[in-house]
Amino acid sequence: MSEKVQIEGTSEKAAPTDEHPLPVVPEVNANIVSRIVFWWLNSLMLKGYKRPLEKEDLYDLGAMYNAENLSTRFEDSWRNERLRPKPSLFHALHVTFGRRFWPAGILKFLGDLAQTVSPLFVREITNYVRLLIDTLGPSALAGFAILVIFGPLQGYIMRKLAVFRRRAAAVTDQRVKATQEVLQGIKVIKFFAWEESFGQKLSELRNQELISVRKLLIIRALIFSAALVVPVFASILSFVVYYLAGNELTPGVVFSSVALFNVLRLPLMLFPAIIGFTVDAKVSLGRIQELLLAPELDTLPPIEHSADFGVRVENGKFMWESPPPEEEDPKKKKRRMKEEKKNKKKTKTKSVKNDLKQAENSDEGITVENTIIDDKNSGEAKDSAAPFLRDINFSIPKGKLVAVVGSVGSGKSSLLNALVGEMRMVEGSITFGGRVGYCPQTAWIQNATLKDNIIFGLPFNEERYKRVLHVCALERDLEVLPGGDYTEIGERGINLSGGQKQRLNIARAVYFDSDIILLDDPLSAVDAHVGKHLFDKCIVGELAGKTRLLVTHQLHYIRHCDYVLYLNDGRITEQGTYQELMNNNNSFAKLLQEYGGIDEEEEEEEGGERDADQSSNSTIIDESPKPPVVTEVPTKGAAVAAVRAPGLMTTEERSTGAVNSKVYMLYFAAGGGLVALSGIIVLLILTQVVRVGNDLWLSYWSEEKWGLSKQLYMGVYVAWGVGQSIFMLFFGTLNGLATIRAYRVQDRFTRTNEKFMNGNNRPYYLSISIQRWLGVRLETIANILTFFATVFAVLARGKVAPGQVGLVLSYSLQVTGVFNWCVRQAAEVETNMNAVERVDHYIHNIESEADLVIGDRRPEPEWPQRGDIEIKDLELSYREGLPPVLHGINLSITGGEKVGVVGRTGAGKSSIMIALFRVVEASRGSIDIDGIDISSIGLHDLRSKLAIIPQDPVLFTGTVRSNLDPFNNHTDQELWDVLGRADLKTYFSTLPSGLESDITEGGENLSAGQRQLLCLARAMLTRSRIVIMDEATASVDVQTDALIQKALRVDFAQCTVLTIAHRLNTVIDYDKILVLDNGNVKEFDSPKNLLSDVNSAFYSMVQETGPANAALLMSLAK
Repeated sequence: MSEKVQIEGTSEKAAPTDEHPLPVVPEVNANIVSRIVFWWLNSLMLKGYKRPLEKEDLYDLGAMYNAENLSTRFEDSWRNERLRPKPSLFHALHVTFGRRFWPAGILKFLGDLAQTVSPLFVREITNYVRLLIDTLGPSALAGFAILVIFGPLQGYIMRKLAVFRRRAAAVTDQRVKATQEVLQGIKVIKFFAWEESFGQKLSELRNQELISVRKLLIIRALIFSAALVVPVFASILSFVVYYLAGNELTPGVVFSSVALFNVLRLPLMLFPAIIGFTVDAKVSLGRIQELLLAPELDTLPPIEHSADFGVRVENGKFMWESPPPEEEDPKKKKRRMKEEKKNKKKTKTKSVKNDLKQAENSDEGITVENTIIDDKNSGEAKDSAAPFLRDINFSIPKGKLVAVVGSVGSGKSSLLNALVGEMRMVEGSITFGGRVGYCPQTAWIQNATLKDNIIFGLPFNEERYKRVLHVCALERDLEVLPGGDYTEIGERGINLSGGQKQRLNIARAVYFDSDIILLDDPLSAVDAHVGKHLFDKCIVGELAGKTRLLVTHQLHYIRHCDYVLYLNDGRITEQGTYQELMNNNNSFAKLLQEYGGIDEEEEEEEGGERDADQSSNSTIIDESPKPPVVTEVPTKGAAVAAVRAPGLMTTEERSTGAVNSKVYMLYFAAGGGLVALSGIIVLLILTQVVRVGNDLWLSYWSEEKWGLSKQLYMGVYVAWGVGQSIFMLFFGTLNGLATIRAYRVQDRFTRTNEKFMNGNNRPYYLSISIQRWLGVRLETIANILTFFATVFAVLARGKVAPGQVGLVLSYSLQVTGVFNWCVRQAAEVETNMNAVERVDHYIHNIESEADLVIGDRRPEPEWPQRGDIEIKDLELSYREGLPPVLHGINLSITGGEKVGVVGRTGAGKSSIMIALFRVVEASRGSIDIDGIDISSIGLHDLRSKLAIIPQDPVLFTGTVRSNLDPFNNHTDQELWDVLGRADLKTYFSTLPSGLESDITEGGENLSAGQRQLLCLARAMLTRSRIVIMDEATASVDVQTDALIQKALRVDFAQCTVLTIAHRLNTVIDYDKILVLDNGNVKEFDSPKNLLSDVNSAFYSMVQETGPANAALLMSLAK
């Protein structure tokens, strides 16, 4: 039966209430008898029998098992251990947990010892009083010889097992990392119809993993089989030697010996599992120890509150951490050699003009001396290492606002990363004059409420909190979010737009009230007038008096900064005040003269002094592809209702009771179907038949039943044993560390993690305890059975053959171990089948996308030829039952037209793109491209013919080639051609591996601008007649922006271009402007026609940018 927990949305927003404290585990107050027999668990077991157990039924494990206490003790032990010449993680664990671990091991040993001597009772009852070696004489040594030989053999196999386990773990790491990367970039993969390529990549990694795991399991199966076979061979050899020595087999001799050999059977059967666990533990401890012994990141710079500077760096040299160089793959090397030969015959293509030329250092303003930032193509760092900074010397006075400006890859972000300790400081020193706040270029958002993301663990101050919301233009967002500031934000801020994430990022730094604020291009993701509000009200206003380093591509803000650092080609070539740099008339001045004019209008008072509410209302960036949110205004502060706000992360569907039999059938079907299952069952039955028959025949032999020859008895006995061994062999054969460190809140996050560990340990500890609760009771039942069997044997003396008595007693002694083994295996199988059940749920219960390819409805290879788009009566809802986000859209776009899509928050701009790519299917209406209804063809045929340049560039681990052309459909010449047009050829051609140069996860070894240019090259390579841009220039510098705009007008001149615009200047010269409002087409005409109507919505939007900018925009309109 499946239960789904869902929190219903309400119109009143509320703060989450604190959870009720859990009761302390009863074991703490239980007496010694209750602890021994686990009587303290009875009430929980009874509760679980009556109904499914819930989280509230768990116990607080107390201080003894508290993660904080245990981690503190371990940290102390490890700190001392690292002082030894050869630190050992095992020894540190021994020091920390040995006092509780080893006594438990001793008790376990005594229990096993008691079980081992149990055959003595069989011997007594069958009137034999000597140990096995006395009973069988020297013959027993033959059997024990096999056991002695088996020991070293298992040792050798164990070493081989460790090797295969390490290999399997390495492949598993690669597969998990690749899977995570695919999930994070799934939207881009679907947009470009790359499912097949990435699916193949994951399949190859999975196949490699399965090969490693298969080898691992074969070795384990061999050990397991040998463990079952060895006692059989030992008993066979012992009895044969005993008989051949002229001795007589009697029931007492036989079954006291059999009982002892059977006692060996279970430990030897468990031994392979113990070996596996030991190997896994050894490998895991080794990997953890390697991590713990790895060099630590540099401790954060010291803070001198009395200093007169905000930040000071002296003789600094910084470099990115990089893995040791790996041997180049032979295939890559061969391909690279061919590439180098081709490059020698070619002349270098012309790249787009770079206006930032090398300039001389200035000696005024902030002191910055001899600063060099080596690019990624320098020296030994060409392929694997990121750029590094060296000879850094500067001092920034307290309370100053410093702009950091430069071209793509010049090291602007690296400079801030060096300051917050994310780059290794090889030489020199950094000193801060106060606490540091950091806003990274890619906003880091916690999976928590909006409010928790802002206050970031600090005490709540309502006055400061409201002020932060105002200056960061977040007040309007609270009105549209369903839970107000208690709305839960998904992982990586998935339910927020780019602008909302960045404003939340800034709000955290403001609320934290740091003395020094490092801002890595936070204004690029927001509209121009929101950026104006953030700059005036927040960066210049609220943060006045604090030291601020602002990396920015919005050049019109620079004149308001106290100082400017200008980076070009890895050097700070100019520094000083804005006016000083303009007077120098060097690269910075030329940059401003060419690119800075369009935004100068923002300085006009009329355009820039609108109140915060107006700014906020008109500038929240369009929604991400997600369900629309409730729009009622939340009650804020202490007056919130007492109802929890609806959470983004709903409680997972859970099934109670045993795993459904259909899941087992599904598993068996995947493993070979009914035939394989039947074969396994037959082998299991035959194994037990042979084993019981072996012992039964031995009893007949000892009684000389049927009067057969002793040689025949011995021959059949040996045959039974060998047959059992064969059957057994057959049967024996499955991201925000930088921000956390910058704010110096590692301890708080460590405590939070320990809290989660406590939550995880509660059910785990009870699970282990319940196993022992059941084990004690099963062992008691087994012992009772053995007792009655013994009493029966004594009372029935003379009526039952001694051999049969010995056989019954021998098996009854094994019941205890078998019961425990069966229960543990059944519990493990049930647990593992939960994973199969979940996979089955995802496969069959989650609605899938449409077919990737529809064989009889495939468009022509050259489709679309014109790029005409006809949208008829389009209606779109994100999910059944939700209101539509697009209402009856009707549009006709002629091939080759450039269309800018603008509108307020929730207008439906992104929804148009979602409908075009069929990420969500239209609930009504149609979209035709060149006369073909896109809903009638496969998703792969549709998406592969469209190109998209997203706002956030997404790259994958691999090479330049694999990121441009994962299917290898294009020649090297074509790849170099698009790289040249994207101004990246010069950079990549200098790397030794060329197109095979490595791209790390997320493209982290490239700058933000380079990542965006690589995405531009990827779009060029598709040669699509339809290109969609989701404000791809928001986070790039002005040169990259100009390059992308040039590509739109030159490389995509014949293409139909739809640009979702956050800045009007990027679309003002387009052929048409589409104005959306609440999912409806409000206006659709040329910019010139719309601006000629003073009552048009587009005219109002242009006027809102300020008089100077409005005049400029109107002059550019077509």
